[in-house]
Amino acid sequence: IASEEFFHVAFPPKDNCTNSNTTGTPLGNVDCDLGSTPLRKVVSPTLNATHDALYFVERFSLTAEDYSWLFAQRQLTDKESDPEEVVACMFIQNHADRWQPWVVYSERIEITWDDPCWPTVWWQLGMMAILSSLVGRCHCHRTNPRSILNRVQQNNDACVAGTMTMQDVNAAMKRRRRANTNQLGSCDGKDCDKEVLRSMTAEWSTKKRTSRKSRLGCSLSLLNRYFISDSTQVKAALLKGELTFMSWKRSADNFVMLNASSKVQAPPQCRTPMRGRLATHLDVLHYLLSSSIKYVFGMSSVLAMIGSMWGTIAHMIATNYKHNLEVDPMGLEQWLEFGDNLMTLSSSFSFLPVFLLGFFVNRECSRWVSLIDCAYGACGRVQDIALLLAGAIEGVNDRDTAEARRQYLFRAYRWLNAVHYLNYYGVDVRMGSSPGEVLWDLVYAGLLLEEEADVLLGSPNKMRQVILSWLSCMWNEMLREGVVPACSTNQFMDKLTDLRGASVLHLEHAPNLIKVMLKIVMSLLTLFILIAYPWQLRVEDQCFQPWALMSTFILNFCYIGLLAMMTTLEKSPFAPSGDCINTDYILCEVELMTFRCIRACFSRDIEGHHLRPSGTLELEEAIMQEAAQVVTASEVLEEDTQEAPEIKVVGEEGSVTLVEI
Repeated sequence: IASEEFFHVAFPPKDNCTNSNTTGTPLGNVDCDLGSTPLRKVVSPTLNATHDALYFVERFSLTAEDYSWLFAQRQLTDKESDPEEVVACMFIQNHADRWQPWVVYSERIEITWDDPCWPTVWWQLGMMAILSSLVGRCHCHRTNPRSILNRVQQNNDACVAGTMTMQDVNAAMKRRRRANTNQLGSCDGKDCDKEVLRSMTAEWSTKKRTSRKSRLGCSLSLLNRYFISDSTQVKAALLKGELTFMSWKRSADNFVMLNASSKVQAPPQCRTPMRGRLATHLDVLHYLLSSSIKYVFGMSSVLAMIGSMWGTIAHMIATNYKHNLEVDPMGLEQWLEFGDNLMTLSSSFSFLPVFLLGFFVNRECSRWVSLIDCAYGACGRVQDIALLLAGAIEGVNDRDTAEARRQYLFRAYRWLNAVHYLNYYGVDVRMGSSPGEVLWDLVYAGLLLEEEADVLLGSPNKMRQVILSWLSCMWNEMLREGVVPACSTNQFMDKLTDLRGASVLHLEHAPNLIKVMLKIVMSLLTLFILIAYPWQLRVEDQCFQPWALMSTFILNFCYIGLLAMMTTLEKSPFAPSGDCINTDYILCEVELMTFRCIRACFSRDIEGHHLRPSGTLELEEAIMQEAAQVVTASEVLEEDTQEAPEIKVVGEEGSVTLVEI
């Protein structure tokens, strides 16, 4: 039916419809003439979010001529299977000028390698590679005392299962000596062996111990060579194997001192301080460069470069979304919203790692201080026994008993310092990693006899306890001989058992499950920091993202620094890779104290002559020089007295005295 065949049905005008029920919707009534109304287009939210489809819907419009043409073509294609589709295709083919303004095609812009921000990514990647190589190189040069100390128990077990004796140890040491020295000349056979044993001086002991050392590392080597401080000296002494305690040989002649004309050689004081003191800003700088903080700085710098690279890439993605707003108008908004959600998740998640870190740092700090207290406790128990023996043994100055009593004291002196030295076996890397090494050191230093070392070699896990049993047996022997009073026995045994308890330097570590869980949580937090903060802290219209770099560095430095602090304190104060102290200082001070205390009652030799003061040689020489000066002054005074004229008083006149020369 042609449109001309239709007739307009007239309704009352809209202005005259006062009580109209017309709603203007397909569900209402029509009782008035509505007039001309625009076509209403209703779209779904999905279609509304599609830019190109919405553009078509907004501009689509058909005129009366278009409808007439479509209706006419519909009658012609009535026999087709889908006449409406055929008519629509005919309209598109014949009326291109009508529909082309309704259609737009937006092409998505992809990120290509020609983007101007890629060079920024490449140089940041290069910086990250350089920093990673430097951190890895310095990390490889760090000492690994755990690998040495882990062999202690294995060597102890092997020693128990085997048949090793001190003769085997001596033979091994002599072979090592022959391989490392050219000072033997033409000696051969047993004489050569004796020459080898005689040539093992304090310098050889230091060289032997230095062969066990680990590398100092790049920064510590530089500081120890050019910028020396207490902190670098202590760490370098541990890594280089320096022990002043083993630098001299103890002898019964020097200790007993039966000859009044001899000089007593006191034990040397330690050349290295016990612990580094941060007194100046330069000391703080030395500590930062020689401690694990520099590795924290390096790791934080590497992670900061990764965060900066991700910030640049995030900026490139956000810029690409801006360029494709016509294709994907919600893309940029969704991208920013996801970054906000990730930042919220990171902030909420950080509470758990911070709580765990604070708890474990406090625990490991208490454990570190407890180990120091244990070391001082062992020092105190050794000194208590030395004081008790010095006052309990009688007859040290009698002609008949002096030598035997002083030999008892020398034996106690040797065993007490040997127990104190063995207290750090398996704890300090300088004491060696096998029973043969530690016993050889003690035999060479004169603290153990070779026969005693043979006995200890059979019980490498209980060497301290065996020596303490020897002290107990020696006390009973002296008690039977009447050397010590019976009333001191209980006190001595109490001190001896206290020393046994104090000589155990062991505090259990935290369970492995907790430490592994903490590391996993910290790794997740680091990952959140690397992703969330560069995502949010972007600088518009700039490829390099400085705020992403700074935020990731500061946050990672804080969190990784706390984790490194916990790991460092966990290593104990005797590990060179941790916050270490110098046990050599403690050993030297305790030995010097026991030497002074035990010999305090030595006042005469076996001939009854007064012994010379048992102070250091410097003190004795100072006393001698002062005495010589006093003698010289007395002689000069006597000479002046002899040469002075004789004066006689002959009388007085009033207030004047008359004299005659």
